[in-house]
Amino acid sequence: MNRQELLKEKEKLTQDLPSLNIQESLKEKERFTLRSPSLNIEEELKKKEQFIPKTVDTTPSVVTPIDAVPLKKLSKKDLINDEQYYNDVLQYREDRFGTDKKEGTNNLLFGFIKGELNQENLVDDFLDHYRFMTGNEVDAAQELDWLKGLKKKEELALQNAKNAKVPNEETRYLDEAKKFSDMRKRAARIYSKTLQLGDLTDSKRYEGMSVYEKVADVVDTVGGHIAAGISSPLTIVSVGAGKKIATELAKRTGIGTVSQVLLAAATTAPIDATQAGVVDVLIQGSEIEMGIRKDYDAKRTATVAGVSGVISGTLSGVGQRLSLRKGSGLTEEGIETAVKKVKAEQQKVAQRKIKEIGDQSREFSDSFAKDVEKTFGKKAVVRDASGKVVNINEDVIKQAGREKIEALDATLLKEKQQPIDILEPALDFNTFQRVLAGVSEIFVDGKNRIDDFIDMDKAGVMQTIGKEDFITTARASVTNALRPLGKDEMISSRVFEVIFNDYVKKDSIYEILAKYGVTHKDFSAMMLSHISRAGQTLAEVSKLPRNLARGNKIKTADELDEDLANTVTSNAYNNLYYRLENIRRGTLVSGVATAVRNALAQFPRAGIDTLGYLFETVFNPSKRQGMKATFSQLKYTFANTGDAVSISNAILKNFDVQTRRMWNQYSEVGHGLRKRNPNQHAVSNIDVKKKTKAPKGLDIQRERFSVLDKWENLIHTFNVFNRFQESVFRRGAFTASIDRQLAEKGENLVQRMEDGTFMRYLDEDIVKKAVDDALDFTFASNPEFPLFKKLNTILTQYGTLAIPFPRFMFKAMEMTYNYSPVGLGHALLKTVSRKVTGKGFTKAERDREIKRVATAFSSAPLIYLGYQLRDPENGVAGTDWYKIQDGKGNEIDTRVYGPIITPYLLLGEYFHRMDGEGRSFAFKDFLEGISGANFRNIRSFDKTIAELIDSLQGEEFSDVNNYLAAFGKTIGEAVTGYGQFLLQFGDFRFDSDRRRDYRENPIYDDGMDAFLKELTLPFKRRIDAFTDDPTKPFARDPRITDIPERVLPFMKVLFGATLNRTPPDYILELGLMGFDYATFMAKTPMADINRLANKKTAELLQEEMSLYLDKLKANPDFQTVQEDGTMKYDRSKARGNIDSYVKSIKKQALAEAKAELGDMTTLEGLLLRYRGINPDARISAEKLFADIKAKRLMKKYSSTFPMTKEDLEPDFSNYDDLFDLYNIARNTSTMGDKLRKLSPSKQKRLLTTK
Repeated sequence: MNRQELLKEKEKLTQDLPSLNIQESLKEKERFTLRSPSLNIEEELKKKEQFIPKTVDTTPSVVTPIDAVPLKKLSKKDLINDEQYYNDVLQYREDRFGTDKKEGTNNLLFGFIKGELNQENLVDDFLDHYRFMTGNEVDAAQELDWLKGLKKKEELALQNAKNAKVPNEETRYLDEAKKFSDMRKRAARIYSKTLQLGDLTDSKRYEGMSVYEKVADVVDTVGGHIAAGISSPLTIVSVGAGKKIATELAKRTGIGTVSQVLLAAATTAPIDATQAGVVDVLIQGSEIEMGIRKDYDAKRTATVAGVSGVISGTLSGVGQRLSLRKGSGLTEEGIETAVKKVKAEQQKVAQRKIKEIGDQSREFSDSFAKDVEKTFGKKAVVRDASGKVVNINEDVIKQAGREKIEALDATLLKEKQQPIDILEPALDFNTFQRVLAGVSEIFVDGKNRIDDFIDMDKAGVMQTIGKEDFITTARASVTNALRPLGKDEMISSRVFEVIFNDYVKKDSIYEILAKYGVTHKDFSAMMLSHISRAGQTLAEVSKLPRNLARGNKIKTADELDEDLANTVTSNAYNNLYYRLENIRRGTLVSGVATAVRNALAQFPRAGIDTLGYLFETVFNPSKRQGMKATFSQLKYTFANTGDAVSISNAILKNFDVQTRRMWNQYSEVGHGLRKRNPNQHAVSNIDVKKKTKAPKGLDIQRERFSVLDKWENLIHTFNVFNRFQESVFRRGAFTASIDRQLAEKGENLVQRMEDGTFMRYLDEDIVKKAVDDALDFTFASNPEFPLFKKLNTILTQYGTLAIPFPRFMFKAMEMTYNYSPVGLGHALLKTVSRKVTGKGFTKAERDREIKRVATAFSSAPLIYLGYQLRDPENGVAGTDWYKIQDGKGNEIDTRVYGPIITPYLLLGEYFHRMDGEGRSFAFKDFLEGISGANFRNIRSFDKTIAELIDSLQGEEFSDVNNYLAAFGKTIGEAVTGYGQFLLQFGDFRFDSDRRRDYRENPIYDDGMDAFLKELTLPFKRRIDAFTDDPTKPFARDPRITDIPERVLPFMKVLFGATLNRTPPDYILELGLMGFDYATFMAKTPMADINRLANKKTAELLQEEMSLYLDKLKANPDFQTVQEDGTMKYDRSKARGNIDSYVKSIKKQALAEAKAELGDMTTLEGLLLRYRGINPDARISAEKLFADIKAKRLMKKYSSTFPMTKEDLEPDFSNYDDLFDLYNIARNTSTMGDKLRKLSPSKQKRLLTTK
C-alpha cells in the first residue's frame, strides 16, 4: 500500500474522530492535559480518599439444610420434568467441574464419551455422580472439600469487601461473595431434591415409567453403586484383608475351597460395612458443620454400610475363588520338599556310584575331607571309628567359611584385585556325596572313554596340525589329566586341571555332574577350600566356565560398572559423606506416596511389556509362541503373586551372585550384604513373616560412625512400602522371564517346580537374564548406553545433591528412546548398516534388535494415549503439557509417574502444537519429558554458581551475600530430604488448606544472616502442611485470583500425585498455547512485590482475558480455512497478540504493586486509569509508543544512536512514559473496532503517516 492509499484509509477511519497526529499532540504534555479534563489524577485520588465503605458482615450466608423440612417423595420423572432442577444441575456442573453448559453428559465408565444433552440424560448423569459422592470416600471427600472451599472463598471475599479502598473494588468483592454463596445454595437445593427420589423398593420412584425404563433404572442404580464400591480404596483394602485372612486360615486349618470363599466374603463384609459407616458419619458431621444438613441421618448410614458390605463381601468371595482357580498352589515349603526328595534320590544314585567305584572313591572322599578340614577345621568333617567320612558339619563350615571368605576378600583388596563373590559356603553331606560321585565317575569311568572327553570342535587347531595329530595329542593330554592322584595331591586341584584342559569337552563334565544334580553352587561350596588358598589359582578361578561354579567367578565388566557407580571411597570422612547422602536418598523415597506412584507407574508398564513380548514372538522365529508365556508377567505380578514369591525364592537361593544383584538395591539406595548373614537383603526380606523388621544383613562398620548403622536400619524400615511394591514387580518380572525362557525350550516352569527338578533346566545365563529383566523393569539396572553409564557413575559419586537418582533418569531416557519410533529407527538403521558393510548379526545381536523393534511397536498405545490426553477439545488436557484433568474439578501433575506417561504427553502436545496449537517447547520441558527427573535442585545449583561468579567479579558486599543466600537455599533443599518420612504425615489430612508464602525480601544483615535465612526457607515451606501461621501472607498464583491450596492432601497418599484445582477455561486455553505458570509470575528479587504483582496480574486476567480470547477467536484474521471450507480458530496466529498482551499486563501489575507498596499514589491513580482502557487499545498503544520513542531518540541524538528493544519499551513505573502511553491508548481506543481489527504494523503505518 503506497502513501496516497494510506492517507485515504486514514481519512476514512478518522473522518468522525479528533485529530490523530500523535507526534504533534505529544510535543506539549500540558496542552494535551488541558484538552483532557477527565484525566484529573488529583481529583480521582480525592474521591478515593473520601470513599466510605459499606458495613460488610463477613459471616458467610446461611444455606437451607437439605433436611430442614420433611421431604416429599419424588419419582424419577418428577426430577426429569423439573425445569429448575435441570437448570440447577447445568449450572452446578459448570461451578463444580468447569463443564460448559452446552457439553453433553458423561458416560459412567468412559468419561470422554459424551451423551446427548437432554433432561433425562442430565438427571442420570447427576444421579451417578451422587451415588459416587455418597458411596465412595474419595468422591465424598472431594465434594465436601469443594463446599468448604466455597465457604472459605465467600468469607475471604466478604473480608476483602470490608477492607476495600475504592467503590469498584468493594462492589467486585461483594459480587464474588454472592457468586460463592449462590453456588452453595444451589448445591444444597440439588442435594435436597435428589434425596426426595424414591428408593429402589418404593413404587413412587417408578411412576410414569415403562417396564423397560424400570429395568434400565434398576440396572443403572445397582451398577452405579457397585462401580462406586469397587473404586473405593477402603473396599480394596478390606477385600485384600478378607482374602489374606482366608488364605492364612486355610494354611493353618486345611479348610477347602468353598469354605475359603465364604470365609473371605464373611470377613470382608463387616470390615467394609464398618469402614463405610464411619466414613458416612464423618461426612454427615461435616455437612452439619457446613450448614447443609440439620440432623444426623442414621438410616443413610445404615444403607451405605449395608450396600458397601454386600459389594465388598461379594467381591472378596469372587476374588478368592478366582485366586484359588488361577493359582498353582505352589509354596516355598512344597518346592523345598520336592527338591529334597529329588536330592535324596540323587544322593542314593550317588551312594550307589560311590559304592560301585570302591577304593578310588574312598581315596577321593578322604582327599576332599582333608581339604575341607584344612580349610575349616577338624570339626567340619564327621568320621566314624574307621576314619570313613559319615557326615559334614554344615554349621561349622558356614561360620568358618564366612571368616575365610572375609579374610580372602581382604587379601585381594590389598592386592587391588576384585574379591571373590561368594556370600557363604553351603556344604552338607548330601552335597558332599553328590559332588564326590560325579568327580569319581569323571576320573574313574573317564579313563575308559577318553575319546568322549575330547573336544572335537577345536576346528582351528585341527586345521593347523591335522585331525590325526590333534586326536593323538588330545588323548595324551586328557589321559594325563585323569591320572591317579599323587602323594599329598588334593582332588580339588586335579578337578581344576581337568576343567581348564584345552582338549577336554566341558559338556561331558557337565553331563556327569548333572546326573547327580550338582549345581554351580554345590560345586562352588565343594571347591571353596581350593579357592581359599588363593595364590596362583585366583587367575584360574577367574576363567571358570560360566555354566560351572559361576558363584566363584570374578565379576563381569557390567557388574563392575554397577558396583563402581556405588563405590564408597576408603577415606573415612568421604565415607561419612557418602553414607549420609545414601541415607538422605533413602529417606527421599520413604514416603507412602512415593511407593504408590511407583506402583501405579508400573501397572501400565507391565501391560506394554506384555504387548512387546507378543510382538517379539511374532517377529522372532526362534521364539516359541504361546499365550501363557506371553501373559506371564501379568500373571505373576498381579494374579499369582504367591507363586512368584515361592518360585523366585526357590531359584535364587541357588545363585548367590544373582541374589545379590536382585535384592541389594531399591530406588538406587543400596545396602551391602554382610557375609555373616547373607540371607537378609535390602528388598527381599519384606516377604518373611516379620515384614517390617529391619534387616540384620546390612554391612555394618562398628569401628566408625556406629550411629549411622542404626540410622540406615531405621530408614530401611521406613522404606517398607517402597521395598514391598518394588519387590512385587521385580518378582513378577523375574518369574515371567524364567517362565518364558523355559517355554522357549519346551519346558513348563510350574511343573518343574512341582517335581523339584527345575535346577536341571536352569543355568547362570538364564537366571542372570531373569535378574536383568527384573532390574530393568524397576529401573534398577545399569544404563545400557556407554555415555549414560559414564555419566551415571560420575553423578552417583559426585552429583546426587543436584540429581538424587541419576540412574533412574538415564534408564527413563533409555526407555523413552526404546519405546518410541526412534528405537524402531535405530534397529532399522543398524540392520541397513550391517547389510551394507556385509557384517551380519550374531544370534544375541539379532535377538536384541528384534526386541527393540517389538518394543517400539508396543509403544503405539502410549503414543495414541498421549495424543488423546493432550487433545484440547476433549476436556482432559490440563493447563501445562504434563497435566491432565481428573473430571472432578482437579488437575494432576503426571511428571511424578515418570517415563510411562510423561514422554507421551510431551509427544502428544508436540503433535497438537505442530497442528497450529501453539509455541515450541523450552529445552527444560524436553529434558523433563524424556527423563522423568525433577530439576528443582539443579536450578538451585545453577543460581548458586551464578551468584558465586557475581560475587567474585563484583565489588559490592551484597554480591557475597547473594551467593551465600543461594548456597544456603541449595543446602536447605538437600537437608530437608532427611525429614521426608516425618514430613509426609502432613499429607494425612482430609481438608484442603490455603498455602502460605514464607519467602522474605532478600535484605540481609550480613553473609551469615543471608545463609541462615535461605537455609531455613525450604523447612518453613515444608512444615506449612502442619501449621497455618496467620502472620505469614498467603501465596499467590499469577493466573487465578483464588489463593493456591493443598487440595485434599490425603489424595497424594492414595494416588501418589498432588492435586490442584482446575483453573478457569481461559487459563486452560492459554496453557494449550504454551503459556505456563512461569510465563505469568513476577520475577523481581523482592518477595512482597512479587506477591502483590501476582495478585494484580491474576485480577487483570480474570477481568479481561476471557473476553479478549473470545474476540480473537471471532476475528477472521486469526482463523484458518479448513478443507471443507469452514473457518477454524488458529492458536498459532493469535499467539503473538496474546504474548504481547500478557507481557503488557505483567508490566502493569508490577508497576501497580511497586506504586502501592511505595505509596506512589499519583502513579497508582494513573495506572488505574490506564487499566480501564480496553486491551486492544493498550497493546496497540505500546507498539506505537516504541515507534514514536525511537523517532524521538534519533531526532534528539542521531540516526545512528544505538537502541535496544528494552530502550523503546514504556516504563510503567515512570510517570512521563505512562502519561504518554495513556494518551496514545485513549486516542487509539476512540477509533473503534475497525482500527483494532487491523494488524499492529498496519495500525502503526496509518497512525504515523502524514
